[in-house]
Amino acid sequence: GIQIGFIKWCASLDFSFIPAGNFGYPELICYYLILTLILTSKSLREIFFRITICALILTGLIIYNIDFTKKLRITFLDVGQGDCALIQTPDDKVLLVDCGTMTFTFNSGERTIAPYLKRIGIKKIDVLIITHLHNDHIGGINYLLDNFIVGEIIESGQNFKTPFIETMNSIIEGKHIKREIVRSGDFIDDIEDIRMYFVFPTDDFVNKDGFTINNNLNNGSVAFILKYKDAKIFFGGDIEKEAERFLYVTYSDFLKTDILKVAHHGSYTSSTIPFLIKNRPAFAVISCGMYNKFNHPSDIVLRRLQNINTKFYRTDLEGAVIMESDGYSVNPVEWK
Repeated sequence: GIQIGFIKWCASLDFSFIPAGNFGYPELICYYLILTLILTSKSLREIFFRITICALILTGLIIYNIDFTKKLRITFLDVGQGDCALIQTPDDKVLLVDCGTMTFTFNSGERTIAPYLKRIGIKKIDVLIITHLHNDHIGGINYLLDNFIVGEIIESGQNFKTPFIETMNSIIEGKHIKREIVRSGDFIDDIEDIRMYFVFPTDDFVNKDGFTINNNLNNGSVAFILKYKDAKIFFGGDIEKEAERFLYVTYSDFLKTDILKVAHHGSYTSSTIPFLIKNRPAFAVISCGMYNKFNHPSDIVLRRLQNINTKFYRTDLEGAVIMESDGYSVNPVEWK
């Protein structure tokens, strides 16, 4: 305990560590090539010539790293028994859906989400979507609020008080971050080629004072369909069968999507048969922790997905699950 405390104290000091950008073999080879060219120069004229060569090499490397085929990229992070999905749009907007979990020994925001965001060079989260206020969906939020610029927060306006949530609200207020409450029927279309259709909750499930029907925070989750050109992805937080019934009755075939982020970590309280019949995704992603005490995902839900020929991925088995779309097709990305 003393040793860990001392290590954490040392790590908290300024400049105790310096983050390094992500680089691969091409960058590594170029680095040593440039270093060799400069250090083996024998005259000023030769140094000048070699610096010019180095500049050309660096220019070529920059061009090599430019992605000329921008795609929508969604990374479902492995945050244990919790939820977090990173959405990177083709025009470089960053959306984060939920923030993982926090326990006495683990903070998803600090240990998983922030390191990944920094590794890929993200300093600002344009839109942070809080589906609902359970710890396994907001556990890492305070660390992220303290360490990243957040442009806007979208939520369902739930009224639920804990010391953690009060701290969260204080940070948001202190940083003057815009908060927007959404309801079924709202949409956002200010991102190029992308429209977000918010399909849940309604005022019947989360009233004007922020209280959820039957005090069930799950059924007050923000649910939305992200549409990029012809591709559609469904995010539903932890909605349960009552919310799903509203969705398939109200939206019917509009629920048909290419990717389903399976609600409530694959619990049998969600992913009902009528909902899945309307959704019929090509791919499904289940975010859950290995050997979790809830036995998520349920075998019942897995069989339902198999019965509609949906290929599913699990963060407890796969680690992060990455999907990309050009707007017409959706494909999983092999990253291991």
